[in-house]
Amino acid sequence: SVRALVCVVAVGLSGTSALTEPVLGWWRAVPSYGSLWVLPTVASTSGSGSAPAWIRQLLEVAVVSPTAMTVISLLGWAIAIVLPHWLARQPFRPSLADLALVGVAVVLLTAPAIPVQASLWLVPLVAMSSLPRRDLLIWAGVEVVYFAMVWPYLGGLENADRGLPGGWYALFLALRVGAIAYLVWGVIENARYGPRSDHRAEFAPAVAQRVPL
Repeated sequence: SVRALVCVVAVGLSGTSALTEPVLGWWRAVPSYGSLWVLPTVASTSGSGSAPAWIRQLLEVAVVSPTAMTVISLLGWAIAIVLPHWLARQPFRPSLADLALVGVAVVLLTAPAIPVQASLWLVPLVAMSSLPRRDLLIWAGVEVVYFAMVWPYLGGLENADRGLPGGWYALFLALRVGAIAYLVWGVIENARYGPRSDHRAEFAPAVAQRVPL
């Protein structure tokens, strides 16, 4: 019985470690590739050696610490919960796909990293949303360009002469983040003013008609 108790305790402790390790890893995460918050780090490590001292100091201060990144991520989760509730009360009630798109996009924008495969979470939501096809094509085009540019940048970390400079990577990263934010903005605009089309009257909210006395 003692051996059985020891085995149960050992399994329980190992199971607890397996459950808490991912949470602790997320809690201690630093900004990484694909995230908006990694831009100061990219700028501080890409050709800043020849920059004036005050610029180097400014970049060092702008680098997001693990604690700040955790706070940003938690705020992102809070916004991802509150914002869809607010949108659901707007004159033009968004669809479930629209609300899910906003929540997932906000979490990605405030995450420590946005891997290229993270866009797969957005593909079905964008396809089912009320956004026009033009917005889908703009976002998809930016994602394709970023996918093609991130690998030369990562390769350049080992061989700077053959890789994409950090400044160019920062540009494509900013475009990608902007494209995801553009999707959120599109859903918000649709919820407040109606779908962006030539037939907005079809989607106008029902208004009670006054009966003449």
